[in-house]
Amino acid sequence: GIGPSLAQFGVGAPLADPQLALYAETTLMMGNDNWDNSPDIGATAARVGAFTLAGGSLDAALLTTLDNGAYSAKCSGANDSTGFALVELYDAGVAPTCRLVNVSARSQVTANDGPMTAGFAITGSSPRRVLIRGVGPTLTVFSVSTPLPDPQLRLYDRNNVLKAQNDNWSDNANAAEIAVASPAVGAFALPAGSKDAVLLLSLAPGTYTAQLSDVGGVAGIGLIEVYEVP
Repeated sequence: GIGPSLAQFGVGAPLADPQLALYAETTLMMGNDNWDNSPDIGATAARVGAFTLAGGSLDAALLTTLDNGAYSAKCSGANDSTGFALVELYDAGVAPTCRLVNVSARSQVTANDGPMTAGFAITGSSPRRVLIRGVGPTLTVFSVSTPLPDPQLRLYDRNNVLKAQNDNWSDNANAAEIAVASPAVGAFALPAGSKDAVLLLSLAPGTYTAQLSDVGGVAGIGLIEVYEVP
């Protein structure tokens, strides 16, 4: 859960003192306020390619072993402080039978602060089929009262080249494939004709950035999901 260290990348108004909480479903498992220059975390971060955190910084970090299942990491500011924050999730395991298959991020998206951004990396030597969803209207099913009314997705490669984009998922030429792939990977259903945005495509190994914003520039809560499709 990065806040202060974002300043080195030119991020203005970073979250001064982020804190992390890890949940299994609704049960709080563990948390961290300041990472305290942990040697285990520092060594693991270097091994998986994460940038270095300065010793004594107020950034937050957790290193743990998790069983199969669904988890949520919540990043917030100590004493209800606000600012820009970066939540990173790395699969640090070495067992070939266990792997990270889905990651998602939910946040408030505003017109003034730019799009919500989620980055991910594909390793190996072969392309991977990936399902990327930008959900707004359908969040009302989960009692989200102010979702993005008309989200749009844009996918960029590491050189900031636009690779693909979508406004309404049913307008995709492969909408039928998307409808099949979503439940196959455990994603909740999107109604046909909804204004949620989706991309289903094969991507070569590399790093990518998915950006979510509203077509009309309206503020609201958005959800970005990234799934590996078998």
